[in-house]
Amino acid sequence: MAQYIHFTDEQKQRAAEVDLEEFLRRRGEKLLPSGRDKRLDSDHSVTIRGCEETAENSV
Repeated sequence: MAQYIHFTDEQKQRAAEVDLEEFLRRRGEKLLPSGRDKRLDSDHSVTIRGCEETAENSV
C-alpha cells in the first residue's frame, strides 16, 4: 500500500505555479490534443487541462 506523503502549504503553492504542459514537454513527453484537454502520447489515460486561475493561486 502507498505511504501518505504530507505536503506543506508552500510546496502546494509552488506546485500550483508550475506550467504542467511546459514541464511535461521539457521532459520529452508528447501531448496530444483531446477536446479541451491534452493527453500524454505515452499513456492516453493521463489528461491535463490548462491552469484554472483561482483566488488561492493568483498573485
